[in-house]
Amino acid sequence: ERILGGHSVEIEDHPWQVSILDNGTHICGGAIYNKWLIITAAHCLVDFTAKELNVRVGSKYRTAGGTIYDVLSFRYHYGFNTETNIYDVGMLRLTKPIKFSDKAKAIPIATVTPKHDQPATVTGWGRIREKGPTSRVLLAIDTNIVDRKTCASSKFDYGSSAPRTVICAYSPDKDACQGDSGGPLVSAGVLVGIVSWGIGCAKPQYPGIYTNVAYVRDWIRLTSEQLMVV
Repeated sequence: ERILGGHSVEIEDHPWQVSILDNGTHICGGAIYNKWLIITAAHCLVDFTAKELNVRVGSKYRTAGGTIYDVLSFRYHYGFNTETNIYDVGMLRLTKPIKFSDKAKAIPIATVTPKHDQPATVTGWGRIREKGPTSRVLLAIDTNIVDRKTCASSKFDYGSSAPRTVICAYSPDKDACQGDSGGPLVSAGVLVGIVSWGIGCAKPQYPGIYTNVAYVRDWIRLTSEQLMVV
């Protein structure tokens, strides 16, 4: 099932990928930080309470398989702004720990911002085409990092809408589409980005915009400690 330049993949190849559910319906992607905690985008969480959310772990299927975990609590970055999507990062604490396996593993977070043109992979159950259906199976798209300066330049035209907390990733005709929000952008086995937003699906002049994990890593560490205190 080829999608916006994406191809279907096995969960064993991306075992940190999870699906965040609103009363059972997929709303966002996320990544396993440790057996208790999931990293996602703040904009995936703002409209919900913890009780409304669950997390599906260990399945490549959007609507079946794996294990579903309840959410005890969550936090998103105090600097998050819905207008600009600055600091678009959040964390969920599960009610019970994930059983790790070849289908469910944590991913380390980036400590440095990836370099311009570095290869990366984004995964999720995003839409197959703009305004089209979401994918039934997990998809991966191979892409390349675009540094923020280039992303905000006239070449790509995002300008001031690429805030300091983001990195971009680009490959012509391939991009994360709506429905992939909160999902992982991974380079060299490390979580470097969180799907934040982009203008439409794979419009060539616009790369996808991702929260720069290295930029918010101190918040991630601090929040992970706070959420572990019950």
